[in-house]
Amino acid sequence: MTGDSNDAATLAGTGTLRRAGQPGASQPGRSSDDTHEASSRADAQRASHFTVSRSATESSPLVRVHGALTGRTAPLLAAALDPLTRLGAGSGDVRVILTAVTEMTVAGAAPLLRAERRLRHAGGRLVLSQPSPIALALLSTTKLARHFRIDPPG
Repeated sequence: MTGDSNDAATLAGTGTLRRAGQPGASQPGRSSDDTHEASSRADAQRASHFTVSRSATESSPLVRVHGALTGRTAPLLAAALDPLTRLGAGSGDVRVILTAVTEMTVAGAAPLLRAERRLRHAGGRLVLSQPSPIALALLSTTKLARHFRIDPPG
């Protein structure tokens, strides 16, 4: 992905999922290793449905997040935010739309906090727009919400 915010670039997670009945699929009565394997497949499925798209509006760069924002998918968000928040990239606001976030963990929120710190240091802000109830709940309960401008405020 290039540093040009006008390229409307999209990053998507990759993962595989085996359906019930396929080799390696979890079956009742299997060992704990199989349970771990099923959990890993579920994580892969969530990652495969995660996307981050980047574009620009007249006022600021825009990043849209869709799917589960967890430790597994956080690097994809970081890759989209880093070119917009690096030293010298600009001092304006960057807007992140979280409407379609279906799951969020503290590890998933880490790239948002890192981007906010970088932008604030340069004179800008990271603005979280329209967070899903799940995202807003995590931000509120962990008190991370105080680090961001949230539109509309919760």
